[in-house]
Amino acid sequence: MRKNILLYGNSILLNGLAAQMQSRADVMVNRRSAQAELAALSVVDTVIVDINEMPLAEVLAILTVTNADKVIGLDHRCGTATVLSRQVFQARTLADVGNYL
Repeated sequence: MRKNILLYGNSILLNGLAAQMQSRADVMVNRRSAQAELAALSVVDTVIVDINEMPLAEVLAILTVTNADKVIGLDHRCGTATVLSRQVFQARTLADVGNYL
C-alpha cells in the first residue's frame, strides 16, 4: 500500500527529502507551500514540515485542515524530528518511535 506523504514548505531540507523519497515505490510525494492548498488534498497519510519555517500554530493547524494521521516537524538546527499525531502513542524506546512512523 502506497503512503501519501505531503511535504509542506520550500526549504532546502524538504527539497532534499523530496529528492530521496521520489525513488521509493511505496511512497507518493506531494508538495505544497500555502495553507490554502492543503484543504484540496483528499488523502494524506503524513505531512512533513520544516519546523523552522512556520509558526507552531500553523503546524498544529495542519492536523485540522487535512486528514493526516500525523505531522512530522523536522528541525535541522537541533537535529530533531517532532511527531504530532491524532492518536495517543506511548513509546518506551526510540525503536518504538521508529516502528510508529
